[in-house]
Amino acid sequence: MKVASDGFDLGAQRRPNGKNDLPEALEILDSHKKAQKAQEGKMALTVSRKRLLESADINLSGDRYRETAAVQSQWPMVKLGDERFFTIESGGTPSSAVPEYWGGDIHWVTLVDLPQGESFTEIKNTHRTISETGLKNSSAVLLPKRTVLVSSRATIGRIGSALKPMATNQGFKNIVIGDFDQVNERYVAYTVARLVPVMNQMASGGTFKEISKTSFSHLEIPLPPLDIQRQIVAELEGYRKIIEAARQILAHYKPTLRLDPKWPMVPIPDLAANEPNSLKAGPFGSSLKKEVYVPSGYKIYGQEQVIRGDSQYGDYYISEEKYRELENCKVKAGDVLVSLVGTYGKTLIMPERHEPGIINPRLLKLTLHQNRMISEFFVIAFGLEAVMSQIHSMSHGGTMDILSLKVL
Repeated sequence: MKVASDGFDLGAQRRPNGKNDLPEALEILDSHKKAQKAQEGKMALTVSRKRLLESADINLSGDRYRETAAVQSQWPMVKLGDERFFTIESGGTPSSAVPEYWGGDIHWVTLVDLPQGESFTEIKNTHRTISETGLKNSSAVLLPKRTVLVSSRATIGRIGSALKPMATNQGFKNIVIGDFDQVNERYVAYTVARLVPVMNQMASGGTFKEISKTSFSHLEIPLPPLDIQRQIVAELEGYRKIIEAARQILAHYKPTLRLDPKWPMVPIPDLAANEPNSLKAGPFGSSLKKEVYVPSGYKIYGQEQVIRGDSQYGDYYISEEKYRELENCKVKAGDVLVSLVGTYGKTLIMPERHEPGIINPRLLKLTLHQNRMISEFFVIAFGLEAVMSQIHSMSHGGTMDILSLKVL
């Protein structure tokens, strides 16, 4: 049973939103109990106990058991776990407390190395490296050149291709190709990218969704002859170049907003939601030193995400205990993040799907009162010359300019 709404929004005020799935859910449950009829619909799905027990990582997420549309293909379908063609390898993370595990010669892939919005990324160098000792003292393995890397935890379905031997953290399932006379790795990368919706359906977990190695190995792709694979890749590469050209145009486009003199000018605090910490700067630096970082957990959002316009960039985390301590700095969907130091005044709207986490000391978060201003309009209005000129005149520091909560 998948209930999307109980009749109220998710804000602190819990206002009625006119969407309530509970009556239909109750009706479906009553019908099933009375007639023991199998259910198949958007909200409910009947699954046999036998089918639930077929997988080692049993869960009750209905979407996982929906039959996806069959792929119409004249070529044979092969599983990613088919050892005639592929080997699936997971990643791992050495202990952050042992300095000699880090900074070695082995490139170590994390989500930082896979930009958002790409079909797949060819990876030559990585932001972080580990040593041979670090590799041996983790569950990671050294992956050969031309391995296809697939993110499988929290952010599922970012795909890379290794241009040299490298390892990944535990948030990846990696497809090592066994026979390049039959398989082209770029074809595999493009084909697996089409399976991202299926991967998200199969993923399970609480705070962080993850697709298991077993489930990942059962995914199927069509496998045409090698020359056909190369033809498909060449065609897709052509589309990719067109998309990249369009991106460049969009990157240099700036929206304009014609101001009506009748519109009131208001202080930013007047636009904040009526809830605690709706306008909040990040914690003091002493509360968030690098010694408290952990390999995975709750994400730390900083200026790097805002400046890049990518909330999924970065891989700094804190433990649940530290997160609870700094929970007044947590982010949620729709919050506007504002950079405060150096490259200040940049903004980013937190998307609906994001990793739970907090802002660092170089950011400010604003939860807007939705009856006064929407996040998208705020970002445009905040970037207007009439607003930025005020900020520039008040944001001066010593070594670098700083925007503060007081200025806002």
